[in-house]
Amino acid sequence: MTSFDDFGTLQTRMNDLTVDFDAYINRTRTEVITSKQDHYGRVTELKSRQAQLEMEISALQQKEKKVKDTITRTLEELQVQQLKVEELRLKEQAQLREREELQKQMAISLQQVRQAEDSLRNQKSDLQAQMLRDHPELAKFEHYLGLRIEAIKEDCVRFIFYNVFWNDVDREVYCQLNVGEDKYIIDGTSPVLEAEVLNRMESLLNDNKNFGKFLKHVREELRDAADKEAEKVEQDAEREREKEREKEDEKEREVNAGVAREEAVVDEADKEHSAGDGPISVGAETEDNGTDGKNDTPAEPEKVTEMVDAAKSEEITVQQDIIEESVESPNEPMEEEEISSS
Repeated sequence: MTSFDDFGTLQTRMNDLTVDFDAYINRTRTEVITSKQDHYGRVTELKSRQAQLEMEISALQQKEKKVKDTITRTLEELQVQQLKVEELRLKEQAQLREREELQKQMAISLQQVRQAEDSLRNQKSDLQAQMLRDHPELAKFEHYLGLRIEAIKEDCVRFIFYNVFWNDVDREVYCQLNVGEDKYIIDGTSPVLEAEVLNRMESLLNDNKNFGKFLKHVREELRDAADKEAEKVEQDAEREREKEREKEDEKEREVNAGVAREEAVVDEADKEHSAGDGPISVGAETEDNGTDGKNDTPAEPEKVTEMVDAAKSEEITVQQDIIEESVESPNEPMEEEEISSS
């Protein structure tokens, strides 16, 4: 074979190689482009996955932080609860010890109370026996002294005096003394004493601290005040009796005037009856018309009778009034002389 034949063969082979190489290059380029596209798609997918994972990581980190915070808070609360539990346990132990101590003290106190009750019962029994012995003596002293002492309030004492008045030995007067202040204060009296007398009695007691002297002077002042009060009441009663007597005298005068009027009417009627028997007219009566017997007109017998009845009715009414007043005032009886004169 010649060189030209080889060249042609070589050229053919070269052409085939070129075609194959171009096909390979095209195939390779296609594969590279495909691979590149796949790579870009993969990268995009990976970036999307990366962003998603980053978001998940951030969420997990936040969740982790919350969980850590929750765990920290729970641990703190648990520690607080443990401290409270420990504190309560200590308190319980202290209360148990205190309870035991209180039970011991209670037992001691109960024993002391029983002893005190026994002592009080004994004292009460002794006091009752002593009171039974002292009561007659106390009554005797109260009777001789004419003085009884009563506790009105915690800081107020009442001194009651009796057998003060010879005409009324059971009448009582009293003086209340306030002993709760720095100084003694007279809190009330019966009968009521004047302010000047009260101040003098308070000064006497606070200056001298002599109760005997104070009670003596108070008794005298109360007696004098009661006498003055009784005298005033008697004077008022006397004035009332005087007024009643004046009223009775006035009514008696009215009764006497009525009787006089009745007698005058009767006399006038008798005169008219006597005149009627004369020459004027038989059975007729004259009535004075204020002209001294001139132009006298005869008076009817019925009118004279009515005047007499009216006078008697007035007299009876006045007497009934006097009797009613004497009944309403039994302490002031009407004198027999007044009744007889009525």
